[in-house]
Amino acid sequence: MIDSCVNFLDWEQKVAYRQCYNKRSRSRMHSGEETSPSWSVGYQLCTKLKNFPHDRVLCTDHFFWWDDFVGKKFCDDMHLYIKGVDYKLSWTHNNISENENCVYPH
Repeated sequence: MIDSCVNFLDWEQKVAYRQCYNKRSRSRMHSGEETSPSWSVGYQLCTKLKNFPHDRVLCTDHFFWWDDFVGKKFCDDMHLYIKGVDYKLSWTHNNISENENCVYPH
């Protein structure tokens, strides 16, 4: 089972609010949309791997709004890969205008 979280960052670039998604507890689905709080300066995505000897959390780098255009939608695509005997997190993102929808490869 994999849980995913969006961590919203404050002006000190620290996690100030976390919105998590978990299929088992029937919380919001991880493929949905999330709106950033007005005070947020950016975000980070994390995923928690369970059912291993120890739970592991893998996170993307921080992404700050000043790195791109404020007021746009950001489409994130996050995948886990097995590399050797370990997992690797792959993350890409792009931005689109507010009236467009995110499109992901099949």
